[in-house]
Amino acid sequence: MEMLIHRGQVPANAAMRSTSRHLRNGVCVPEGSTVAFVISEDEVTFREFADYFAAALRCAVALYLDGSVSSLYSPQLGRREQRSKFGPMIGVVE
Repeated sequence: MEMLIHRGQVPANAAMRSTSRHLRNGVCVPEGSTVAFVISEDEVTFREFADYFAAALRCAVALYLDGSVSSLYSPQLGRREQRSKFGPMIGVVE
């Protein structure tokens, strides 16, 4: 796992300089008890993904989860992806 945002800043590491583009997913807590899970719709660089967490969500800390198994099952959003036979699973139940 890799930090996307640490103490409000995008880390200056090799991953942030990479030009590799993939589907990516990550998580942060932008404020209070709100948790934001984010999955890209298109392939993005690590830096582009981190910048989204910093600028759009204003996260002080954000964690990259994984890109190789990035999938989202959400009938409400019209997404029923299955890019891998195995991967971490996070669910929300009301």
